[in-house]
Amino acid sequence: MIKNIFLGVAVGLFIFSNGGFAQSAPTGSVGMKIAFVDVQQAIQSVKAGKEAKKQVEKEVAKRKKVLDKMREDIDKLEADFKKQELVLSEDSKQKKRADYTQKIQELQAQVAKNQQEMQQEEQKLLDPLLKKMSDVLKKLAKEKGYDMVVMKGALLYAEDQHDLTDVLIKTFDKEYR
Repeated sequence: MIKNIFLGVAVGLFIFSNGGFAQSAPTGSVGMKIAFVDVQQAIQSVKAGKEAKKQVEKEVAKRKKVLDKMREDIDKLEADFKKQELVLSEDSKQKKRADYTQKIQELQAQVAKNQQEMQQEEQKLLDPLLKKMSDVLKKLAKEKGYDMVVMKGALLYAEDQHDLTDVLIKTFDKEYR
C-alpha cells in the first residue's frame, strides 16, 4: 500500500512539474482531471473511523489503569525505601534497590508492549476501513470524471474545488452505515 501511495505521489508530482504532459495527455480531453483527498481527515470524520477511534481509546484507558497501578506500586516502594533507608542493613538496601529496579524494568516493558499491541490493534481496525474508503474513492472519482486522485499531503498547491474529502466522507457514510 505504501508503495502505491509513493507511486501515486511520484506520478502526481511528475504531472504537476511537467505541465505540457498534462495538456497533451492522450485521454481524448483537453488535459487530465486531478483531484485530491485529505485521507487523515476522512478517516477521522467518517462514522466507522470515529467508532474505531472509540474502541482504541477504550482499550488505551483500560491499559492505562494497569500502568497507573504499576507506577503507584513503584512510588510506594520508593517512599518506603526512603523512610527505612537509615535503619536498613546494606544487604537489605541492595535487595530493595534491586526490587525497585526490577519493577521499573517491568513497567517499561509493559509500556513498550502496550504501545506495540495498540499500534497493531489500530492497524487491524484501520485496514478494512482504508480498503472500503479506497473503493468508495475509486467509484467517486470515476463518477466525477477524475483521471487521478492524490493525497493532500503530497500537494504543493491545488484549488479547493478539486478537494473530494467532504464528498468522500458523505459518500462513505451513506454506503457503510
